[in-house]
Amino acid sequence: PGGRGARARGAMLAVAAVAALPAFAGALVGGPACPACLAVLLGQLLALALAAAAAGLRPGLPDGLDAVVTLVGFVTVTGVSFQAVLVFGDRLERGGVAPKPALLAEDGLVAEPGPPVALPARVPDVPTDRFDPRAGEAGAPVEIVLFCGFLGESCREAWRVVERVGQVFSREAVVVFEHFPAERACNSLLAPGAAEVEGDCLAARAAVCAHHQRAFWAYQRELRGLRPPVNRAALETVALTLPAQGLSPRPGLRLDRFRRCLDDAGTVEEIREDLGHAGFLGIDRAPAVFVDRRPFGPELDEGALAGAVAFALGRAEADAEGRVPSLRLRAVREGEEAAPRSTALAAPVEAP
Repeated sequence: PGGRGARARGAMLAVAAVAALPAFAGALVGGPACPACLAVLLGQLLALALAAAAAGLRPGLPDGLDAVVTLVGFVTVTGVSFQAVLVFGDRLERGGVAPKPALLAEDGLVAEPGPPVALPARVPDVPTDRFDPRAGEAGAPVEIVLFCGFLGESCREAWRVVERVGQVFSREAVVVFEHFPAERACNSLLAPGAAEVEGDCLAARAAVCAHHQRAFWAYQRELRGLRPPVNRAALETVALTLPAQGLSPRPGLRLDRFRRCLDDAGTVEEIREDLGHAGFLGIDRAPAVFVDRRPFGPELDEGALAGAVAFALGRAEADAEGRVPSLRLRAVREGEEAAPRSTALAAPVEAP
């Protein structure tokens, strides 16, 4: 009887553990947790199922109590782990667990040598944070750091330029974004004569909240399509209409988390950290772009930026006056082949 009871208890707990797997997996896939966190939890549940199958190994306990202890332990451990992943999963990903997204710029660009340009001198350091939104190959040799907002016309153009340059050098350069809203309500660094964009501070907070749900790059593309001033309802509509991200089968962001994040003081603090980086560099208007620590802006030249990346990669040489070839980026013509992204400008570029 004791053996049959132990086997029955083991079977009951094993079935309970295995039955819990789809529920936990479904909740995790639909939430912010990273694939690594999901794998850890599934492995934990499998281990608990195996442990439950060996019930009856506590001979000192009264008959049946070992099953209760095992069941309580199972529920407690998995419940605490699940809650921890929900709370900290996005932070783990922002620390580098998840793969970095790629920029979604237009396909089929060709880079051609253009007129030579003088490159600005490099600054000693461009501070960034490992939690900043990044796009491109992890460990790429060149960083393109963009300080900007989302709603102003100049920043919209800067985003377009950086995306195009990032496409051509998608495996050799990583794009890093730093917030610099064009609104004095949250940015005291703006120069006295700099134009303000109403709603840029709120848009920056919304972008931070989208980043917390692994959707910064998709959200910013939709955000840039809005016309100022924007209100909270418009930002929530964008959050709800985003396509499915990552492993999640559901479109849109989790609106409850998004709303809490918008009201969280920590969200504003993240923007202030980026503004601290901007203050260190003396930035007082946007856009500002740094390519391999060389400053560009607020008027951006796409060819000069692309030329600076090529020069940083050792694929372009400076002339006697210290100038390097710029690069004209254009769409592929009919019947013409675009250079593969990974091999664009594989050979050194000479000045025309």
